[in-house]
Amino acid sequence: TFSGYFTIGFKGLEDIVDELGGLEITLTKEESEHMSSFYGVEGTHAGVNLLNGLQTITYCRISKIDSDFERTTRQYNVLCAIYDKFKGVSTSYYPKLVSKFYSYIHTDCSTAECIDIVTAIYEQGFERLSYRLMFTKDEGSGRNINGVYYFVLDDMQEVVTNWHRYLGETDYTPSKTVKALSSCLSRIKG
Repeated sequence: TFSGYFTIGFKGLEDIVDELGGLEITLTKEESEHMSSFYGVEGTHAGVNLLNGLQTITYCRISKIDSDFERTTRQYNVLCAIYDKFKGVSTSYYPKLVSKFYSYIHTDCSTAECIDIVTAIYEQGFERLSYRLMFTKDEGSGRNINGVYYFVLDDMQEVVTNWHRYLGETDYTPSKTVKALSSCLSRIKG
């Protein structure tokens, strides 16, 4: 079980970006064209764009021009752009911002805990957020199953164990569920 988690849906992200006045994101020609042709979202070009909420979530969803791994990078770029927007704001304003955006997120943290977390992050003075993929493209392969793309892990037990170690849980043992899912994935890879 995870604690101290934060998730947000596309609608919440769209509203937050609009509340922030948009995000500066650099798009490739392919990304801009795909946003228009596949999603019907206009108003972007190759280069630096000030994306509104709808354009931002569309950018986050792109995967057909490259891969899910690139989509993850786009989502990271959006988080970094939000982070950059907040860097210029005085920490005394954080309680108001967190209270305003709290209803858009799903978390097990209280508003007060969120304010403490945001304040601690900014007091550390991080230049850039960092992220780690749960697994890499070298740990599995793409499969089209019944017309739907799936990334199938080579060894789910190993990936889950490595993730637990990364999070500091050195004595983790895969559960029966993880073992069963890993076995099922092995048969799919077969």
